[in-house]
Amino acid sequence: MSRTAAREVALTIIYEISFNAADPADVAVLRLTDDGLAGVAADLKAARSLTDADKMYITDTVNRAVLHAADYDDIIDELAKDWPTERIARITRAILHLALTEINHIEDVPHGTAIDQAVELAKRYDSDKAPAFVNGILGAYVRGGFRG
Repeated sequence: MSRTAAREVALTIIYEISFNAADPADVAVLRLTDDGLAGVAADLKAARSLTDADKMYITDTVNRAVLHAADYDDIIDELAKDWPTERIARITRAILHLALTEINHIEDVPHGTAIDQAVELAKRYDSDKAPAFVNGILGAYVRGGFRG
């Protein structure tokens, strides 16, 4: 499975957890089975080639995104001037949480790649204005726009 496909699976799990506050480990275990992947992977053939490294990336990314969700919401709140996090679509927040996790915790993902992939996910799953919003928030964060 490509990292792009693994990232997409991680996004769907982060998004799912945003609705039900389930234990991320339980959701990841369920979604990383063939039946679970059928519900989240656009390309089931690619999903069936899930390697142990893919599973580790997905599980680690999901766990860290959930663990740091409140911190990421603070970042988004500060950088999205006059647009509170609770007004931002869940899928947009999930994309931002995924990208912020990659930027802060996944060492083999360059910041530019995390941003580019987040923008692509926003183009695929979000509204027409979301890619520019996602790019703006993540770009500002990487440039040091968050004061914390």
